[in-house]
Amino acid sequence: RGLADPDKRLYDAFRVGRGGIVEMFGPGAVACGIRAAAKGNFIGRKQGDPWTLPAFVLTDGERILWRHDGSHAGDHPDWEEVRKQILQ
Repeated sequence: RGLADPDKRLYDAFRVGRGGIVEMFGPGAVACGIRAAAKGNFIGRKQGDPWTLPAFVLTDGERILWRHDGSHAGDHPDWEEVRKQILQ
């Protein structure tokens, strides 16, 4: 389950990076944007710091079970692979 972090406390605690022009508008990000648009998903109104890179962290209490730091704006993990790794 995702959670809101408007003050970026978790982003800071997990040291989530910020992107530059290439990470936000480079080929990888553009390709993901085109794929998302083809599925009917579009960029909404900006909220928070638009230069923050995506990050996904799975925890169990204070223990980090799995983490993925995005390399560009549209980078997200293959959720089926994540499920397989977690259930090993």
